[in-house]
Amino acid sequence: MRVFLHLILGCFFFGILSAKMLLIHAKRFRPLVLPPSGSSAFWYFRTFGVTT
Repeated sequence: MRVFLHLILGCFFFGILSAKMLLIHAKRFRPLVLPPSGSSAFWYFRTFGVTT
């Protein structure tokens, strides 16, 4: 069961990541996709801050 769950979650994560990368590189969709795709980075830096 653990292997099956890992397989499903891995495919789900990789699929989302691949779709995000393809949409970001598509010039036609860039203005629509770039703000939502950058929201996770905004959340991370807002939560944990930027260390220099």
